[in-house]
Amino acid sequence: MRALVLTGLAAVCAFVALAALSGSAQATYRGETNGRLAFGINVNGNTDVYSVEPNGQDLQRLTTDPGFDACAAYSADGQRIAYCSGQGGGPVQVWTMNQDGSDKQQVTHMGVTAIFPDFSPDGSKIVFCAGASTFTRDIYVVNSDGSDLTRLTSGVGNNCYPAFSPNGHKIVFTSNRTGTSQVWLMNADGSDQRQLTFDPQPKDQVPDWSPSGGKIAYLADTHGVSDMGNSWGDIWVMNANGSHQHQITSGATYYGTAWSPDGTRIATLDFPSRTIYTIDARDGSDPQAVHPGGVQFVPGWQPLGTEDSQGEDQSLLIAEAEEPLGSSAFSSTAPCAEDRDNGRMASVDLRAFVRANLPEPPARVLEVGAGAGRLAGALRAAGYDVLAIDPEPKSEDVRAVALADLDEPARSFAAAVAIVSLHHVDPLDESCRRLGELVEPGGALVIDEFDAGAFDLGAAAWWLEQRAALGEAQTQTAEELVADHREHLHPLECIVAALEPYFELGSPVRGAWLHHWNLGDSLRTVEEDAIARGHLRAVGARLVGRRRG
Repeated sequence: MRALVLTGLAAVCAFVALAALSGSAQATYRGETNGRLAFGINVNGNTDVYSVEPNGQDLQRLTTDPGFDACAAYSADGQRIAYCSGQGGGPVQVWTMNQDGSDKQQVTHMGVTAIFPDFSPDGSKIVFCAGASTFTRDIYVVNSDGSDLTRLTSGVGNNCYPAFSPNGHKIVFTSNRTGTSQVWLMNADGSDQRQLTFDPQPKDQVPDWSPSGGKIAYLADTHGVSDMGNSWGDIWVMNANGSHQHQITSGATYYGTAWSPDGTRIATLDFPSRTIYTIDARDGSDPQAVHPGGVQFVPGWQPLGTEDSQGEDQSLLIAEAEEPLGSSAFSSTAPCAEDRDNGRMASVDLRAFVRANLPEPPARVLEVGAGAGRLAGALRAAGYDVLAIDPEPKSEDVRAVALADLDEPARSFAAAVAIVSLHHVDPLDESCRRLGELVEPGGALVIDEFDAGAFDLGAAAWWLEQRAALGEAQTQTAEELVADHREHLHPLECIVAALEPYFELGSPVRGAWLHHWNLGDSLRTVEEDAIARGHLRAVGARLVGRRRG
């Protein structure tokens, strides 16, 4: 590797005034591959944006102007970089460029310093902070072409380091408006600004979302003064609603956070050595220097292998259902198989559960309650012959028909999959009879369900408490939620009773499910812990059946 060396103390002193610009506020978007790291490096007194492979190889210089260039953040597709630049003179402003350094475009033209940009998931907007001094900054959002500049914070205190959530609904940032710099959360339009951290340690640049959007990593200073340079501390992680705050390093000298697109590592800056490191995102272990040399700034991490703005390869999604539980009159409050605020439900263990119980491709599979048909598409990509049905489909690839009305030959399917759908089929008995007719003898039935019968007052109260912590308080009480579920949804025992004449069913394996209902996967461990302690009933159930001969 080519070493980057500063020439003496004078070069170090030259950038001290810009120490408050040493990070890059960004959401790390999901990718199947961890792409390049982009960050500023001060070499011979000039700071430019460079990119490098995570293993430290192939360092490339992306900017060459004499101004200060840093604060790099990648777009969700990994093709553009937003950064702050002082090229052309005047205050540092927000710019964008292609990931290889070409096509540089100035975005902001403000009379004050504009720094720490971050792309929205679709790339249409950029959020950043700007102000006349380090002590009085506000957060703004602007279209990527520089139009429609809008201020999101109120001018009280220092508000900075914003980052869009991976789904674009929220923005995390830091603010000292209450006296100490803390982590805050707001809606993407600036509404509902809420403080997430309250402990005495000041929070510094830069918080970052996990690729799933379920967690936030942030820095708590243990040395120096936040926002003033020469400060560092430990990395903490919390759930996106502010719960389960815990440090993953102890006695560290880190500064800033950037989650890897695959969620396994966090990139950070060791401040005393000014060197980028990556650490294990679970516990802060296994620190690895990326490319020592020069005075480095906090990086952004490029997602690769994405096929949409959420960074997910649809061929890898083995289970996803989108339909709300219950009738349309109840769907506004009922749980959904897709958590629209915190990412998709198709967890690794659910994908494994489905695939482990299907016959080998090219078996013909019926998917009941297919919604947008993403599960069907994934199974087709894996070689299965899939018919996806739903009374109200959200895709042309899903046939608009109820299970009871499906006109297909008897015994024409080798297996059927129902992911959070049988609880609201109507009529239940006739639908299950028809399912029995359609699946061949010995054929598999794979079920993942929400058990409305297990959804009691304790479960409802727990869910309401978590939603309130996310700033999404509900109008219904726990009693009203339970009553609505019991009125509109089939409990698991009724589903099993309707299926048993046609299928030999295994015992249900019960587990956590409520985190899927507009909470996010980061609360899964919290729900599982409550179940393990006997404080919460398990409302999820998985079971496998075989068509009777």
